[in-house]
Amino acid sequence: MKTLTLTLLLCGLALPAFSQAFFNTGVLQSGVMSLGLPAPDLFSENFDVGTQPSGWDNVGSPTWNYTPALLGNYSLGVTNGAYAYSPAFSAASSIHVFSYFWYTNSTAFVPILYLNKAAGSSEVTLFIDGSGKIYLYDNGSHNASPSGTVSQNTLVYIWLYYAAGTGANGTLTISWSNSLSEPTSGANYATISTSSAVNAITRIECGGSASVAHLAWDHLAAATFTMPHGW
Repeated sequence: MKTLTLTLLLCGLALPAFSQAFFNTGVLQSGVMSLGLPAPDLFSENFDVGTQPSGWDNVGSPTWNYTPALLGNYSLGVTNGAYAYSPAFSAASSIHVFSYFWYTNSTAFVPILYLNKAAGSSEVTLFIDGSGKIYLYDNGSHNASPSGTVSQNTLVYIWLYYAAGTGANGTLTISWSNSLSEPTSGANYATISTSSAVNAITRIECGGSASVAHLAWDHLAAATFTMPHGW
């Protein structure tokens, strides 16, 4: 398997279109993982079973077998005010989050994903507006927002980073890309170090506002380390 994976990676270097196609289907991604990428240590879910995963809670009616899948057989679909809550994981004051993402419409500035603290309420919230611009907010209205906009009906990879502060020095970082490579600068990247958020994160909540026709999530994960090429 390692020999085959290395061959595929080398082919990807010589044939970028081939490489990207394999990344989008998860073939190379799984292969890279076999060469040493660690599994997320806080939480991960690929939604491939097509039914509500163990430990997940919901409000409304999320679609646990959403198709066409962003990766594999199924994805998580949320809309019309439905929400899906991950299982609780070990409290993390410094957390990296990665996910595949797709949306069909947004008519307003609406929340789409929450990083929840121990009490179950949000500490940090991801929003999208009507133009496709995304924002990572704390509850004190500090936010990081890339200047680039996410296109509708397009597979996007999203990376979030949150580090709790002591009142005015927390960190919020957000980036997105159409390829499995995390931006660290440019129009698809933003970071601030003045967040007022202070609480550890213990759960992720995927929300579907009624102002968004449909959101889809896949390969959602949280870790204490970076995941620059997903997991």
